[in-house]
Amino acid sequence: MNKIKLIVSMALVAPFLSVAPVLAAATPTPATTKTTTTTTTAPAPTVKPAATTLADRIAKNKTTYAATLSAADQAKLKLKCKVAQIKGKAYAVTLTDKVKVRTENYTKITTTLSEVIADMKTAGTDTKAIEAAQTELTTLIASYTTDVATYQTAVADLNDVDCIVDPAGFKGALEGARAARVVIAKDAKDIRTTIETKVLPLLKEEKADTKTTTTTTKPTPTTTTPTPTPTKTGGAQ
Repeated sequence: MNKIKLIVSMALVAPFLSVAPVLAAATPTPATTKTTTTTTTAPAPTVKPAATTLADRIAKNKTTYAATLSAADQAKLKLKCKVAQIKGKAYAVTLTDKVKVRTENYTKITTTLSEVIADMKTAGTDTKAIEAAQTELTTLIASYTTDVATYQTAVADLNDVDCIVDPAGFKGALEGARAARVVIAKDAKDIRTTIETKVLPLLKEEKADTKTTTTTTKPTPTTTTPTPTPTKTGGAQ
């Protein structure tokens, strides 16, 4: 089936559209102090629903990721953040293009898979297993769509916050964007795994069964024995 080949090719293309790290250079080097400090473990990357406004999202991320940011670290951020935001705005454009391509690939995969399943049903093939895999894949892609929108919002917030006035807000936005990136990286990995380990094996199995059935039911060529041509006997002596 050409449709199966299309799904395979789209599955191979999508993983290369990886998302680049989020402005890693903006992270300040921890300040050296002589006093004893308590190290606070950063919370596990968890993306929550976006708050209503930029100010709300910045405040939430600041509380979560930058509540204990030292004055020295804030000063270092002020020196770096404007340059980081220039790079961040260029990255946001690249990110939009990559997300567009990946989303189009996912759409082609799901559309083609639906067509293949319809063909299988027309042929009287049991489609329960492949439809279950299709449902799982559709759910994963829907999660990716939601999470990547959250990530794009986080990147925009990182670029929009006034980092000179509010360096802690910039730091919180940076860490929030990184956390969101972890989520979409897992989404993309889960999608690829489902395609490679569930969808494609079932389609290949169906393709093999179709070939076997075609070979088995192929009519056997019939052969006919030519009728001998009568010969004349008893000619003149």
